[in-house]
Amino acid sequence: MFAKPKSLEFEHPSRRGSKAGYNNHSRRNISKTKQLLSCSLFLDGKREICIDGEYDRNRSFDGDRVIVQLYNYEKWRVFYEDFQNYERSLVEEHNLVTDEIDDYSGADAIVKSGGDEGTTLAMANVDTLGPQGVIEKFQDKSPQYSNKNKAQTIPSQGSSKGKPMKKISSVSDTITNGSPLAKQLFRINPYSSEAPDSQLCLRFIQRTGKVVFIKEKKHSRTATGRLTLMLNKLKKFALFTPTDIRIPRILIPITLVRSLGEAGEIDPETSALLIELDIDDSPFSDKVIQCLPTNSTWTIPDLEYSYRKDLRRSCIFTIDPATARDLDDALSIEELGGGKFQVGVHIADVSYFVKEDTELDMVASRRATSVYLVQKVVPMLPRLLCEQLCSLNPDEERLTFSVIWTLNEKGEIFDEWYGRSVIRSCVKLSYEHAQGFIEDPEIQWRHDELPTITNSFTASDIVTKVILLNKIAVNLRQKRFDKGALELDQVKVQFALNKISGLPNGYSVYEQKDSHRLIEEFMLLANMSVADRIKKSFQDTAILRRQPPPQVKSLDEIKKVCESFGLRIETATSGDIQKSLQHLKEDGVPHPMMQVLAVMLSKSMQKADYFCCSAIPESSLQHHYSLNVERFTHFTSPIRRYPDILVHRLLAAALGREPPTRSIQDLRRQAEHCNVKSHAAQVASKRSDEIFSYLFIKAGPLEESGMVMAVLDKSFDVLVLKLGVVKRVYLERLPLASSQYHKNSKCPELLLEWKPDESCHRSTRHKITLFSIVECCLASDKEPLKWSCIIKRPKDEITYMDAGHD
Repeated sequence: MFAKPKSLEFEHPSRRGSKAGYNNHSRRNISKTKQLLSCSLFLDGKREICIDGEYDRNRSFDGDRVIVQLYNYEKWRVFYEDFQNYERSLVEEHNLVTDEIDDYSGADAIVKSGGDEGTTLAMANVDTLGPQGVIEKFQDKSPQYSNKNKAQTIPSQGSSKGKPMKKISSVSDTITNGSPLAKQLFRINPYSSEAPDSQLCLRFIQRTGKVVFIKEKKHSRTATGRLTLMLNKLKKFALFTPTDIRIPRILIPITLVRSLGEAGEIDPETSALLIELDIDDSPFSDKVIQCLPTNSTWTIPDLEYSYRKDLRRSCIFTIDPATARDLDDALSIEELGGGKFQVGVHIADVSYFVKEDTELDMVASRRATSVYLVQKVVPMLPRLLCEQLCSLNPDEERLTFSVIWTLNEKGEIFDEWYGRSVIRSCVKLSYEHAQGFIEDPEIQWRHDELPTITNSFTASDIVTKVILLNKIAVNLRQKRFDKGALELDQVKVQFALNKISGLPNGYSVYEQKDSHRLIEEFMLLANMSVADRIKKSFQDTAILRRQPPPQVKSLDEIKKVCESFGLRIETATSGDIQKSLQHLKEDGVPHPMMQVLAVMLSKSMQKADYFCCSAIPESSLQHHYSLNVERFTHFTSPIRRYPDILVHRLLAAALGREPPTRSIQDLRRQAEHCNVKSHAAQVASKRSDEIFSYLFIKAGPLEESGMVMAVLDKSFDVLVLKLGVVKRVYLERLPLASSQYHKNSKCPELLLEWKPDESCHRSTRHKITLFSIVECCLASDKEPLKWSCIIKRPKDEITYMDAGHD
């Protein structure tokens, strides 16, 4: 074995377990810090179980379903520094005098912030046994970073024996060496009825356990990396260093199965990430292709017209990126009079071609999603299907699944219709075309300024309908936010590639405009409507999508930090967060600060996932946090997402057309598999961005503005504003004469003293804190795919480098 586990999907304690506690079915997830050997599982935003060390993880890998056994109460963890902060607050509250507690930041600390090297959040699914779990953080406990060699301590406040306490301690150590209040609070298991203050105790305590059985192996047991030849007695071996730093290095016999190519180049690195993430990019087999119509001039069979709604004469059109070739959604709108409109969302009927239990269906279900990389797409379905048979190309008859509402301009819905249909799109618009209509509604567009419009419709017809749709979309969007929806905008970079070399020669920041929001609102409305419809018909087998609430402790920390800067953020609900951000924006808070807040809040959020309703029967657990809706699903992108195909089949069954055939267990397994593949696709997209970012930076150092979003004792994290990337800046790489770290209770600070240089012949001192504006220099490292960030010495001789906070 050469890998460590990566995620933990908690299924909840089974009835009774073995001696040390009870059994828990879990799925593992490891964040990307150093070489990670310890993880924490979170349930519903609260500390729950820590699997500490390689021995306790017991050979489990990323995605594996495992059974966890709890340790006795004495071995549970106490977050003693958090408890000391609580004690300190009591002292301050009662104006008592106490000894000052030393600042501390040691290797044994779990740090909430972090960029590429920082912690990540991974969401975990649930089945019938119980709630969801999330692994939030990991500690490095490998020998070179062990507690014995490197752990620092803090004095125990009020300890009778005067022994120092670790930042994270065991219950046993706390009872022995802790303060009188600690001894009193932690002496009884908080889950016991005899506990004096269980809720207070649970704020500072975390269960521990170990993996006792791997129930289902999900990880591919595959890794990619670099080989280094060994010398002397080990010359027959090579040192394998995985690309994923969560997997340890290993000595292996030199038997080369496949060479991917030169490290740092696009094709080898892309192949490596696809192999590592178990993403199938092989050509579709002949058996798969044989499931599709072989006639290049395929036409819709007459039978389909007999039961489908005929919308071929309606003014229906698509709005997509200019380069899009797989057009899976279209819109229509008709005025009915009396202030009412009939609005339709028409989705490619992929399930017509992807029949259950065929070779095509099996391959699509295994792939589960298309994977979008910078330079290419790994499709879920053959291109014949994506770009021709199912793509809603203009002036071609296509099979669709439609949702049609009767509503007014305010977005109030009076009636709705679901069913299969046949459409003929009259024009393929780009987002730029639609945006032009919205921004300049009075312009008279000529036919040569737009794509070809068919079916006897004119440019004026199209412009009028886009403007009407946008008015309704604006109101739908406002209604969503009024009902408590949350949207955290983050920077997304798009690279311009050289057509010959494929290397990046520039980048731009993706900007969401009204035309994008128009499509987004109607797709969301369709997904929510279909979710209600299939749940009504299939209480147990409906495939829905949910997002659990965020980490409570993390949100509380963000709230406290913001308050120290005079920024008021309410975090009780998603709507409260959205309103707070909107108020800050209206109050003139600088855009960079809003960017940092969005990133900080996003780190607290849990991932959304698919589920079969029988796995999570409680309605409260089916809630989607960010959208703040009881039910949600994916219906609108069946060309690139397999769950959408499942939903199409369920909707057809709900309408009485085709009875459902898949068992509950099968649907639950498929939903879980889709989550695994969806997460892998997201990681692949992110790593593809990282490859091209490295190549772009390698061509020449970049200088960009950044803002500090976390401060540690020997480093700080910077959000590079234009790239939307968080990088860690290490003090040892800066020309400093000295540095001082002040760990204030809410907002740590670094006081930097710069050495004299050519630009300034004397040393200067500057303070780094949260929201400090810095000028970053980004440069590639010697190791492939690695690049680092340092900050430039400020040109002006200023005392502080922060955003209006002293």
